Amino acid sequence: MSSAVLKFSGTIGMRNHIDKRSATIMAFSHFVLENTACEYMFADIQGSVDRGILREQALVLTLFDPMTHTPRGESGMGDFGLEGLQDFATSHQCTNICHSLGLCATSAIQETLDQMN
Repeated sequence: MSSAVLKFSGTIGMRNHIDKRSATIMAFSHFVLENTACEYMFADIQGSVDRGILREQALVLTLFDPMTHTPRGESGMGDFGLEGLQDFATSHQCTNICHSLGLCATSAIQETLDQMN
């Protein structure tokens, strides 16, 4: 297996992929955003798939180097603040994974963000 970098999301300009792995990663971003009441979100998620260290036969996805967005843009380099959170709210398309987890609709995220302005 290659250790090529797989990009699941960008800092701004979320892409919606239809494969199960990408949908799971985006559902994770959705989960964190919802469960922090729009105070924190993971963005620019990337990773690589390699053989596991402990089990040579298993393939392991290792995520690394995420960026985050917060309402005030204070979480570090690449934090676009409300613009980054808004970008997710307008571009994220929920999948069956979001629905299976019982995550809120993006309209609810948008309402929370509107109250922050």
